[in-house]
Amino acid sequence: MVDTGSYNAMSVKEIEQAIVLIDNYITSLIQQINNVDDYSHIKKSKQSELISQGKNILLNEQIKEQRELLQDYKRILDRIEHRVFSYLSNKEKQLFLKEYNTNVFDKYQQQVDTRLISIAPDAMEQLRESYKRVDENNAEAWSQAAVSCRRVLKTLADIVYPSVVGKIKCNDGNERVLDDANFKNRLWEYVSQKISGTKTGELLLVQLNDLGNRIDRLYDLSSKGTHDKINKNEIYQCIIQTYLTVGDILFLYDK
Repeated sequence: MVDTGSYNAMSVKEIEQAIVLIDNYITSLIQQINNVDDYSHIKKSKQSELISQGKNILLNEQIKEQRELLQDYKRILDRIEHRVFSYLSNKEKQLFLKEYNTNVFDKYQQQVDTRLISIAPDAMEQLRESYKRVDENNAEAWSQAAVSCRRVLKTLADIVYPSVVGKIKCNDGNERVLDDANFKNRLWEYVSQKISGTKTGELLLVQLNDLGNRIDRLYDLSSKGTHDKINKNEIYQCIIQTYLTVGDILFLYDK
């Protein structure tokens, strides 16, 4: 019985066969009731009528039990059908999204890798080093992968905005140190200058904030990697954010 919490070990084919057999059995029971009624009608006696009533009660109880069993089997098939349909639908969606995402990211990766090799080949090698390190299952390797991500950002900063001595009045009016060590400040200033010089308005300002937040997050993660142990999820996030941030900066550089 489906609703009692017990299990049915029958296969789908066996359940389908059982449904046919039960259906045929119910038909035969109904036919027996008709035969009993015919017999009672022919005999036309009180005794035969009582016998017919008793047989009919037993037959009707059997029919009721068989119909309940039949409904149980049908509910099992309905549940199997629903679960199989849900499973296949989810798998179809996953395959579609996987194929779609793969196409999108493959194209994006090709563009970023091509520009990196052309503009900052050292940064490309540093990214590859972080990829190798993340596959090693120890915290020290993951920490080194985070360090590689930091080096990628510094290498890119040295190209797009070389270091300067002393405090510099930045695009937002604030003074900042833009020397060799403060590569994050240099990236901030470079991105700020590039975006403020465009005509795309608020959309690019939002992009600037998003890019800046990601650079901050990358810097924090990378710094943590040089001092503390970091888990694999953190380093994956660090590498992905590094790659996306590099792509955004290269896009601005090309413009």
